[in-house]
Amino acid sequence: MFEILSKAVPAFAVSFLLTTWLIRWGIPKLETDKGDEPLPESGATDKILNVGSVGFWIGFCETLLVFTFVYKGEYGALAIIIGAKQFVRKENIQKNPSYYLLGTLINISLALLFALWAKALIGP
Repeated sequence: MFEILSKAVPAFAVSFLLTTWLIRWGIPKLETDKGDEPLPESGATDKILNVGSVGFWIGFCETLLVFTFVYKGEYGALAIIIGAKQFVRKENIQKNPSYYLLGTLINISLALLFALWAKALIGP
């Protein structure tokens, strides 16, 4: 059990920190599509890890779920994450679809890659 945690926790932490940094500092610097509203002020604060932010905890839980689903081999369950975000953020997604799609794809893609890496390190 300790071996699993010693390999999975660092991979989870790097994945979460990298995606948080990309979403908070990288995405707001991109240009918006012509029909989109201005991007949300994700990088407006000096803190990258703003634990008082709902988005921080959503991202944390999203990354944790991706790691759990990958570890258990339940790749189809990743659709639950996308479906839940679509349902909850419907109004925001309609205003600026590119921003929310890119944020979700960054988080899921990096979490999936790091989870697969951790799973390969852990072994069968």
